[in-house]
Amino acid sequence: VDFGIAKASDSGGTTTGVRGLTPGYAPPEQYGSGSTSPATDQYAFAATLYSLLTGEPPAEAVQRMLGKLSLKPPRDIAPSIPPHVDAALQRALAIQPENRFPNVGEFNAALGNPDYIYDAATIYAGTPAAGISSLAQPQSRARLPLVIGLFVMLGVVAAGAFFLLGDGFGAGDGLQPIAETETAAAQLTQAALAALPSDRPTATAPPSPIPATATPEATFTPSPIPTPRGGGPLIAFVSNRGDGRTFQVLTMRPDGSELVQVTFTEGNKSDPTWSPDGKRLLYVASGGRDNFGNDLGLDIWIMDADGSNHVNLTQSLGDDFAPAWSPAGDKIVFTSTRAAGGLRQLFIMNADGSEPEFITRGYADEFSPTWSPDGEWIAFAISIQSAPPVLFLRTGEGADPRAFDFNLGKRVGQINDPAWSPDGLTILYTCIKPGQNEICLVVVATNGTEVFQLTNTLGNKEPAWSPDGLWIVFTSTRDQNSEIYIMDSLGRNPVNISLHDSIDRDPDWQPQPDG
Repeated sequence: VDFGIAKASDSGGTTTGVRGLTPGYAPPEQYGSGSTSPATDQYAFAATLYSLLTGEPPAEAVQRMLGKLSLKPPRDIAPSIPPHVDAALQRALAIQPENRFPNVGEFNAALGNPDYIYDAATIYAGTPAAGISSLAQPQSRARLPLVIGLFVMLGVVAAGAFFLLGDGFGAGDGLQPIAETETAAAQLTQAALAALPSDRPTATAPPSPIPATATPEATFTPSPIPTPRGGGPLIAFVSNRGDGRTFQVLTMRPDGSELVQVTFTEGNKSDPTWSPDGKRLLYVASGGRDNFGNDLGLDIWIMDADGSNHVNLTQSLGDDFAPAWSPAGDKIVFTSTRAAGGLRQLFIMNADGSEPEFITRGYADEFSPTWSPDGEWIAFAISIQSAPPVLFLRTGEGADPRAFDFNLGKRVGQINDPAWSPDGLTILYTCIKPGQNEICLVVVATNGTEVFQLTNTLGNKEPAWSPDGLWIVFTSTRDQNSEIYIMDSLGRNPVNISLHDSIDRDPDWQPQPDG
């Protein structure tokens, strides 16, 4: 059993200031201070059990902390591991010591409790984990050695089987690639969102939306969720997979099939955005030069869904980007640097590009607008005096803004890429934290008092809803490469659908085309 007894030298070849740790088995705080504690021993004990049961060590702690690696849930490697054991190990291997068990006794109690649940999202948000209160009273000392003994014996059997069979437990079930299930599931209600881990998708139908007035259930367990498979609308995104350099607009089915490149002109494209009728796409690309030779910067273009009939809508000095359609499809709101000394500002224009109207009224950066489904409000990110961006609202006509979060972002946090849900009840966004981006969701009616984190793998952004509000498509770098993922509307079962070593990003889900 390894509790960090190997020595790592601080500098080349000398024994001065050596620290007792072993990569993979030592928590990050041991690298920083070299100190050991019951919390570091708990981590090392959990890492040892993890290795015995899966046949491989957990991801190295510092690499996890830096976002370069993530912890694979043990059941992703060895499906025969009981869910409560998986949950207990994940908690004991938490990066932050305060997110682990208070002591090894509670860790052992969780290992022996089939009802134990680990709520990764709640833990990372700094609140008590769901399921902790459901633990039985601490087991008597007479039972603890039995738990440890049984677990070590199970570990020996697991390790033996791994080395005899050569590939560990349950090395594959044909559903690859499936992302980490430490991403929290969430049950949205007006009062609560119960986040629970889920198993791999095996069902045959998507979940029903959870009504906003539902009563939270303390023991809610989500059903496995499938990946949508063909037959539905398209997802547009940009990728450099064509020549390895230029970002072009592509479309594909929600299962990753029927991949089609729809732009081929020179220069990078970004921000593909479907019209409400699903027949046209906006995108951002170079505007070239005007008749006087001035560089027009980035402009907003429009084309038919099949890639024909490209038209430059803005043709203005400065950069125009991040367009969003009004629900009626007659207006487009977008971000531009054409005015006010290069600040990002909001403009509204007709769908044909005519009559652009400057709607910003201050001297702040305003960007990433999204329209509410009823057309009454525009949500956007605003940075005032270079402060971190927070969520604000304007009316659909562009009247003076008001803060969405009454505490000016203290609850919702730093934001980008807001996306209003089709039912108008929630807003998805990229929540920006030190060293990581995650997908978060806020309930509109509560003005920031109910905020829920749906992912927890350090590199997730640019969320967009499916037309029925049951699915979310987003960009993720959790596999050390920018890929397009989908997950259900509760944050469960994220699946990589782009599956390519290129850079794929900026996804948007097509509404069902009329006719």
